[in-house]
Amino acid sequence: GQLSKGYRLVGIDIARPGFDPLLSGQSDEVNLPNFASDKLVNYEIGFKYTSPNDIYFLNVAGFYADWRNIQSFQYSSDNLPEFDNVGDAYIYGVEAEALYRPNKQHEIIANIAWNNSKITNVFNQSGAQVGQRLPGAP
Repeated sequence: GQLSKGYRLVGIDIARPGFDPLLSGQSDEVNLPNFASDKLVNYEIGFKYTSPNDIYFLNVAGFYADWRNIQSFQYSSDNLPEFDNVGDAYIYGVEAEALYRPNKQHEIIANIAWNNSKITNVFNQSGAQVGQRLPGAP
């Protein structure tokens, strides 16, 4: 098994109208929207098997990821690009790989994966809804 944690840094959204970082002092005059750090906690468990004669191999793993304060590239109400924190979600699934090696020159490999994701909380007008699959997740 494995437990891993990660995050992306906080930021300032400089893609807003009226902001030019080359103009002296302008960053003090423009109210720049900030976005917060997002966090991911990933749990994984699995097993690996190799036959004594190295002909058969099997790998199976299950995972669960808890993603909080998701950072996303969005378009504002005035159709301008911006980064924002859009909500929370979870992702879980199972992956399996099997290999058959009848001799040193040939291998037959099969892979299968299944996952599911759900949005659990929405922070803004991103268009996402609680209970919907996480956009971009397979």
